[in-house]
Amino acid sequence: MEKVNIKKLQLDVQLCQDEARKASEGVQSAKAQLEHAEEAIRSSEKKDKKCAKKLKKAKSILKEAQSLDVAKKKASKKSAIKKAKKISKKHKK
Repeated sequence: MEKVNIKKLQLDVQLCQDEARKASEGVQSAKAQLEHAEEAIRSSEKKDKKCAKKLKKAKSILKEAQSLDVAKKKASKKSAIKKAKKISKKHKK
């Protein structure tokens, strides 16, 4: 029967326990980093949705403002035409 070196076995067990503890710590750290990254993604998605809504609203307001500007220019042209016709009629008399 072989002689069993108890101290060597105890050292091997201790080394395996240390390795297992380090691996477990690594897993816990990785899980924490993953949770943090997932939260950052969720936060970014919320911000993206808010920005998309604001952009849509801003585009709508810009389109409305451009339409009003076009209407003002048309009204201004019509007013100028009317004034020109009045002046023209005065000069013809």
